[in-house]
Amino acid sequence: MRGDRLTPLDYARAVGRRPDAIVVGHSLGGFTIPHIEARARVYLAAPEPLARDEIDECFVEGFGGTVRDTLNRTYWPDADTAATRMYPDCSRTRSDWAFAQLRR
Repeated sequence: MRGDRLTPLDYARAVGRRPDAIVVGHSLGGFTIPHIEARARVYLAAPEPLARDEIDECFVEGFGGTVRDTLNRTYWPDADTAATRMYPDCSRTRSDWAFAQLRR
């Protein structure tokens, strides 16, 4: 662990070896699953494995807007921020529905 932030390698170590499993990485979980020994990997709405210098290229400028909770997890603070940053191509009705499904 670097400081108080977990890295994809920390998460992979927590999962451990799973040689008979199919591991699924959703969203930023796609950065973790290449480090897990598994039978197969599924990238679900996740970036493909990238070199460190390529990672910044997969995020559009202004994507941020999340805040961190006491466990250092990120989350969208409100429906307006999520609508603007995470769901800019959706109607407000749809982005409000999606925001309500997110972990808080």
